[in-house]
Amino acid sequence: MPLRDLCASLGLAMREGRRASLVCPSCRATRRGGSDRRLPATVNGSGRWTCWACGAWGDSIDLVSYALTGDRYRGQAEVRSWPGWGSIAPSAAPLPEAEPPRYLPEDELVRSRNIAHPCTTDPPVRAWVEERLGPDPSVRVLGLVRALRGGDRPWMRLRQGRDRPSWYNLGLRALFPTWDAMGKHRGWRARKIRTTSGPKAVGPTGYSSEGLVLANGHAVRMLRRAARPDLVIVTEGEPAYLAWAAAHPGAAVIGIGSGWWTPQHADAVPDGARVVLATDHDPAGERYAASVARTLNDRCTLSRWRP
Repeated sequence: MPLRDLCASLGLAMREGRRASLVCPSCRATRRGGSDRRLPATVNGSGRWTCWACGAWGDSIDLVSYALTGDRYRGQAEVRSWPGWGSIAPSAAPLPEAEPPRYLPEDELVRSRNIAHPCTTDPPVRAWVEERLGPDPSVRVLGLVRALRGGDRPWMRLRQGRDRPSWYNLGLRALFPTWDAMGKHRGWRARKIRTTSGPKAVGPTGYSSEGLVLANGHAVRMLRRAARPDLVIVTEGEPAYLAWAAAHPGAAVIGIGSGWWTPQHADAVPDGARVVLATDHDPAGERYAASVARTLNDRCTLSRWRP
Protein backbone atom coordinates (compact mmCIF):
# COMPACT_ATOMS: atom_id res chain seq x y z
CA MET A 1 0.00 0.00 0.00
CA PRO A 2 1.49 3.42 -0.92
CA LEU A 3 2.31 5.67 2.01
CA ARG A 4 -0.29 8.26 1.00
CA ASP A 5 -3.01 5.59 0.97
CA LEU A 6 -1.87 4.15 4.29
CA CYS A 7 -1.96 7.60 5.91
CA ALA A 8 -5.34 8.36 4.37
CA SER A 9 -6.81 5.13 5.75
CA LEU A 10 -5.50 6.07 9.20
CA GLY A 11 -6.72 9.67 9.01
CA LEU A 12 -3.19 11.12 9.03
CA ALA A 13 -2.52 14.19 6.90
CA MET A 14 0.58 13.87 4.75
CA ARG A 15 2.69 15.98 2.41
CA GLU A 16 4.74 14.38 -0.33
CA GLY A 17 7.92 15.84 -1.75
CA ARG A 18 11.67 15.37 -1.58
CA ARG A 19 11.13 14.21 1.99
CA ALA A 20 7.69 12.94 3.01
CA SER A 21 6.19 14.42 6.18
CA LEU A 22 3.03 13.56 8.07
CA VAL A 23 0.98 14.11 11.21
CA CYS A 24 2.46 12.05 14.03
CA PRO A 25 0.47 8.83 14.59
CA SER A 26 1.47 8.86 18.29
CA CYS A 27 1.00 12.40 19.63
CA ARG A 28 -1.17 13.59 16.69
CA ALA A 29 0.78 16.85 16.53
CA THR A 30 0.14 18.78 13.33
CA ARG A 31 3.30 20.91 13.47
CA ARG A 32 6.75 20.72 15.01
CA GLY A 33 6.13 23.48 17.50
CA GLY A 34 6.77 27.18 18.01
CA SER A 35 6.96 29.02 14.71
CA ASP A 36 7.84 25.82 12.82
CA ARG A 37 4.63 24.89 11.03
CA ARG A 38 5.97 21.87 9.13
CA LEU A 39 4.31 18.50 9.75
CA PRO A 40 6.20 16.90 12.63
CA ALA A 41 7.01 13.39 11.40
CA THR A 42 9.47 12.79 8.56
CA VAL A 43 10.65 9.68 6.73
CA ASN A 44 14.42 9.12 6.71
CA GLY A 45 16.66 7.46 4.14
CA SER A 46 16.13 3.98 5.61
CA GLY A 47 12.34 4.23 5.30
CA ARG A 48 11.73 4.81 9.01
CA TRP A 49 9.80 7.79 10.38
CA THR A 50 10.56 10.05 13.34
CA CYS A 51 8.32 12.61 15.04
CA TRP A 52 10.27 15.75 15.97
CA ALA A 53 7.53 16.83 18.39
CA CYS A 54 7.28 13.79 20.68
CA GLY A 55 10.16 11.53 19.65
CA ALA A 56 8.09 8.54 18.53
CA TRP A 57 9.63 6.60 15.64
CA GLY A 58 9.38 3.31 13.79
CA ASP A 59 8.54 1.59 10.52
CA SER A 60 5.24 1.21 8.66
CA ILE A 61 3.90 -1.41 11.10
CA ASP A 62 4.72 0.88 14.04
CA LEU A 63 2.94 3.68 12.16
CA VAL A 64 -0.23 1.60 12.03
CA SER A 65 0.19 0.39 15.61
CA TYR A 66 0.60 3.91 17.03
CA ALA A 67 -2.38 5.16 15.03
CA LEU A 68 -4.68 2.34 16.17
CA THR A 69 -3.47 1.58 19.71
CA GLY A 70 -1.34 4.53 20.78
CA ASP A 71 1.72 2.32 21.27
CA ARG A 72 4.54 0.67 19.33
CA TYR A 73 4.00 -2.69 17.59
CA ARG A 74 4.68 -5.49 20.10
CA GLY A 75 4.35 -8.62 17.99
CA GLN A 76 2.31 -10.44 15.36
CA ALA A 77 -0.09 -11.93 17.90
CA GLU A 78 -1.62 -8.58 18.74
CA VAL A 79 -2.28 -7.46 15.17
CA ARG A 80 -5.75 -8.92 14.78
CA SER A 81 -6.86 -7.32 18.05
CA TRP A 82 -6.07 -3.82 16.79
CA PRO A 83 -9.28 -1.76 16.43
CA GLY A 84 -9.89 -1.00 12.77
CA TRP A 85 -7.24 -3.45 11.55
CA GLY A 86 -9.67 -4.98 9.11
CA SER A 87 -9.79 -1.74 7.13
CA ILE A 88 -5.98 -1.72 6.70
CA ALA A 89 -4.27 -4.03 4.21
CA PRO A 90 -2.12 -6.46 6.28
CA SER A 91 0.41 -6.60 3.45
CA ALA A 92 1.14 -2.87 3.58
CA ALA A 93 4.54 -2.25 2.03
CA PRO A 94 7.34 -0.54 3.97
CA LEU A 95 7.42 3.23 3.76
CA PRO A 96 9.22 4.43 0.63
CA GLU A 97 12.83 5.45 1.05
CA ALA A 98 13.41 9.19 1.18
CA GLU A 99 16.49 11.10 0.25
CA PRO A 100 18.92 11.60 3.13
CA PRO A 101 19.35 15.13 4.53
CA ARG A 102 21.35 17.44 2.30
CA TYR A 103 24.25 18.74 4.37
CA LEU A 104 27.03 21.15 3.40
CA PRO A 105 29.41 19.53 0.89
CA GLU A 106 32.88 18.73 2.16
CA ASP A 107 34.54 21.40 0.00
CA GLU A 108 32.26 24.06 1.48
CA LEU A 109 33.07 22.87 5.00
CA VAL A 110 36.78 23.20 4.23
CA ARG A 111 36.27 26.73 2.92
CA SER A 112 34.18 27.70 5.91
CA ARG A 113 36.83 26.50 8.37
CA ASN A 114 39.23 28.99 6.79
CA ILE A 115 36.99 31.92 7.70
CA ALA A 116 35.81 30.59 11.10
CA HIS A 117 38.44 32.00 13.44
CA PRO A 118 38.98 31.36 17.18
CA CYS A 119 36.64 33.66 19.09
CA THR A 120 39.59 34.79 21.22
CA THR A 121 40.86 36.69 18.15
CA ASP A 122 37.59 38.55 17.57
CA PRO A 123 36.67 41.09 20.29
CA PRO A 124 32.92 41.39 19.44
CA VAL A 125 32.34 37.62 19.51
CA ARG A 126 34.45 37.14 22.62
CA ALA A 127 32.51 39.96 24.31
CA TRP A 128 29.24 38.20 23.42
CA VAL A 129 30.52 35.01 25.06
CA GLU A 130 31.73 36.85 28.17
CA GLU A 131 28.39 38.64 28.57
CA ARG A 132 26.86 35.20 29.09
CA LEU A 133 29.60 33.39 30.97
CA GLY A 134 31.43 36.18 32.81
CA PRO A 135 34.99 37.38 32.25
CA ASP A 136 37.79 34.98 31.41
CA PRO A 137 35.82 31.83 30.52
CA SER A 138 37.93 28.72 30.13
CA VAL A 139 39.87 28.09 26.96
CA ARG A 140 37.93 24.81 26.60
CA VAL A 141 34.61 26.69 26.43
CA LEU A 142 35.97 29.44 24.19
CA GLY A 143 37.00 26.71 21.77
CA LEU A 144 33.34 25.74 21.26
CA VAL A 145 32.65 29.01 19.44
CA ARG A 146 34.24 30.33 16.26
CA ALA A 147 34.08 33.88 14.93
CA LEU A 148 32.93 34.68 11.41
CA ARG A 149 35.27 37.29 10.02
CA GLY A 150 34.19 38.08 6.50
CA GLY A 151 33.40 35.50 3.86
CA ASP A 152 30.30 35.47 1.71
CA ARG A 153 29.25 32.09 0.44
CA PRO A 154 25.70 31.69 -1.01
CA TRP A 155 24.67 29.55 1.97
CA MET A 156 25.77 32.37 4.31
CA ARG A 157 22.97 34.60 3.04
CA LEU A 158 19.34 34.55 4.10
CA ARG A 159 16.89 33.03 1.66
CA GLN A 160 14.59 36.05 1.88
CA GLY A 161 14.94 39.77 2.40
CA ARG A 162 16.15 42.66 0.33
CA ASP A 163 19.41 41.74 -1.40
CA ARG A 164 19.51 38.50 0.67
CA PRO A 165 21.58 39.93 3.55
CA SER A 166 24.68 38.05 4.65
CA TRP A 167 25.28 36.49 8.05
CA TYR A 168 28.15 38.86 8.70
CA ASN A 169 26.17 42.02 7.94
CA LEU A 170 23.28 40.85 10.12
CA GLY A 171 25.60 40.20 13.07
CA LEU A 172 25.27 36.40 12.81
CA ARG A 173 28.94 36.05 13.64
CA ALA A 174 29.21 33.49 16.46
CA LEU A 175 29.64 30.13 14.72
CA PHE A 176 28.92 26.78 16.35
CA PRO A 177 29.92 23.56 14.54
CA THR A 178 27.10 21.03 14.22
CA TRP A 179 27.60 17.27 14.37
CA ASP A 180 25.75 14.23 13.08
CA ALA A 181 24.99 11.10 15.09
CA MET A 182 28.40 9.59 14.25
CA GLY A 183 30.34 12.63 15.46
CA LYS A 184 31.13 14.05 12.03
CA HIS A 185 31.25 17.81 11.48
CA ARG A 186 28.47 18.55 9.01
CA GLY A 187 27.66 22.26 9.21
CA TRP A 188 27.38 25.43 11.28
CA ARG A 189 24.90 27.28 13.42
CA ALA A 190 25.33 31.08 13.25
CA ARG A 191 24.19 33.10 16.30
CA LYS A 192 23.55 36.83 16.37
CA ILE A 193 25.89 38.84 18.63
CA ARG A 194 24.00 42.15 18.56
CA THR A 195 20.38 43.21 18.74
CA THR A 196 19.12 43.81 15.22
CA SER A 197 16.15 42.75 13.14
CA GLY A 198 16.07 39.27 11.67
CA PRO A 199 16.59 35.78 13.09
CA LYS A 200 18.63 35.15 16.24
CA ALA A 201 20.24 32.02 14.84
CA VAL A 202 20.33 30.25 11.47
CA GLY A 203 21.79 27.24 9.71
CA PRO A 204 23.21 27.11 6.18
CA THR A 205 20.67 28.35 3.64
CA GLY A 206 19.67 25.60 1.22
CA TYR A 207 20.99 22.80 3.41
CA SER A 208 19.44 20.73 6.17
CA SER A 209 20.00 21.17 9.90
CA GLU A 210 17.92 18.13 10.85
CA GLY A 211 19.83 15.49 12.75
CA LEU A 212 22.69 17.85 13.64
CA VAL A 213 23.46 18.87 17.23
CA LEU A 214 25.84 21.13 19.11
CA ALA A 215 28.40 19.03 20.99
CA ASN A 216 31.41 19.70 23.20
CA GLY A 217 34.55 17.56 22.99
CA HIS A 218 33.27 14.86 25.36
CA ALA A 219 30.00 14.64 23.43
CA VAL A 220 31.75 14.41 20.05
CA ARG A 221 33.87 11.52 21.33
CA MET A 222 30.72 9.85 22.66
CA LEU A 223 29.02 10.18 19.27
CA ARG A 224 32.09 8.61 17.67
CA ARG A 225 31.78 5.72 20.18
CA ALA A 226 35.24 6.62 21.49
CA ALA A 227 34.10 7.57 25.03
CA ARG A 228 31.51 6.45 27.57
CA PRO A 229 30.75 9.50 29.74
CA ASP A 230 28.96 9.03 33.04
CA LEU A 231 27.13 12.35 32.73
CA VAL A 232 25.33 13.58 29.58
CA ILE A 233 23.57 16.96 29.57
CA VAL A 234 21.08 17.76 26.82
CA THR A 235 20.14 21.42 26.64
CA GLU A 236 18.45 23.82 24.23
CA GLY A 237 19.97 26.54 22.09
CA GLU A 238 23.41 28.10 21.80
CA PRO A 239 23.64 30.29 24.97
CA ALA A 240 22.39 27.52 27.26
CA TYR A 241 24.74 25.03 25.58
CA LEU A 242 27.71 27.29 26.32
CA ALA A 243 26.61 27.88 29.91
CA TRP A 244 26.20 24.18 30.67
CA ALA A 245 29.51 23.33 28.98
CA ALA A 246 31.25 25.96 31.12
CA ALA A 247 29.61 24.76 34.35
CA HIS A 248 30.27 21.04 33.72
CA PRO A 249 33.60 20.70 31.88
CA GLY A 250 33.75 16.94 32.53
CA ALA A 251 30.32 16.16 31.06
CA ALA A 252 29.19 15.41 27.54
CA VAL A 253 27.03 18.44 26.68
CA ILE A 254 24.70 18.46 23.68
CA GLY A 255 22.61 21.38 22.42
CA ILE A 256 19.41 20.65 20.51
CA GLY A 257 16.57 22.42 18.73
CA SER A 258 13.65 21.43 16.53
CA GLY A 259 14.51 18.26 14.60
CA TRP A 260 18.12 18.07 15.79
CA TRP A 261 18.01 15.04 18.13
CA THR A 262 17.45 11.62 16.54
CA PRO A 263 17.25 8.01 17.74
CA GLN A 264 20.74 7.57 16.27
CA HIS A 265 22.10 10.20 18.69
CA ALA A 266 20.39 8.31 21.51
CA ASP A 267 22.15 5.11 20.43
CA ALA A 268 25.51 6.74 21.25
CA VAL A 269 24.56 7.40 24.89
CA PRO A 270 26.04 4.63 27.07
CA ASP A 271 23.71 2.34 28.98
CA GLY A 272 23.45 3.43 32.60
CA ALA A 273 24.66 6.98 32.00
CA ARG A 274 23.07 9.80 33.96
CA VAL A 275 21.26 12.08 31.50
CA VAL A 276 20.14 15.55 32.59
CA LEU A 277 17.36 17.01 30.44
CA ALA A 278 18.12 20.74 30.66
CA THR A 279 15.84 22.13 27.96
CA ASP A 280 13.66 25.18 28.57
CA HIS A 281 10.50 24.93 30.66
CA ASP A 282 8.15 26.02 27.91
CA PRO A 283 6.05 23.88 25.55
CA ALA A 284 8.86 23.47 23.02
CA GLY A 285 11.43 22.62 25.68
CA GLU A 286 9.13 20.06 27.27
CA ARG A 287 8.65 18.40 23.87
CA TYR A 288 12.42 18.27 23.33
CA ALA A 289 12.92 16.69 26.75
CA ALA A 290 10.19 14.12 26.11
CA SER A 291 11.70 13.30 22.72
CA VAL A 292 15.13 12.61 24.23
CA ALA A 293 13.66 10.56 27.07
CA ARG A 294 11.60 8.47 24.69
CA THR A 295 14.52 7.59 22.41
CA LEU A 296 16.67 6.45 25.33
CA ASN A 297 14.19 3.63 26.07
CA ASP A 298 14.79 3.49 29.85
CA ARG A 299 18.49 2.64 29.34
CA CYS A 300 19.72 5.60 31.38
CA THR A 301 19.02 7.43 34.62
CA LEU A 302 17.07 10.53 33.60
CA SER A 303 16.58 13.73 35.57
CA ARG A 304 14.79 16.91 34.58
CA TRP A 305 16.61 20.14 35.35
CA ARG A 306 14.64 22.68 37.35
CA PRO A 307 15.79 26.33 37.51
